[in-house]
Amino acid sequence: MEELNLRLINVESFKVIGITSEDCCDFNEMIFEDTCGKVWRKFIMEKVSGRIPNKIDDKVYAVYFDYPEINAKKASYLVGSKVSADTEVPKGMKCLTVEGGTYLKVTTTDKVPECHTDTWKTIWASHMARTFKTDFEVYDTDIQHWRSANMDVFIGISLSAAQLEGLPGYIQNNISYH
Repeated sequence: MEELNLRLINVESFKVIGITSEDCCDFNEMIFEDTCGKVWRKFIMEKVSGRIPNKIDDKVYAVYFDYPEINAKKASYLVGSKVSADTEVPKGMKCLTVEGGTYLKVTTTDKVPECHTDTWKTIWASHMARTFKTDFEVYDTDIQHWRSANMDVFIGISLSAAQLEGLPGYIQNNISYH
């Protein structure tokens, strides 16, 4: 995997509508494919994106939420689209608000699902001060073809001003709004 591009971003809360898994997403590689992979296949095969109204953009969002405990390698999982705040939820879909706050944005471009797995391995090995509220991934529309994909992973983090100043040089400390 290529070297990760890291940047701190201040994200304002936003709504995502999509489909979820009945099971918790497990970050164990084998179980991940069973749970999250099913959601992705359904999202693509049933053309869910085309049924979501009032999309803000054409990107695909995968959101991890409802972590059962801090440092849990399990979470609920939703794949969908970013929508305007007043959008009604279509039948069979779920609406989720991604919490605003400071996120570490990890950018990578590589073959899916390898880049996804490798990126999350790096995140879990980092022991960063995560919030475990919402984390999310943003994919260009090419993800639906499972080729090389641009993937941004946003990890909710909790850092004080002193911790921000002490970040390693390879993390671009650009606080901006997404």
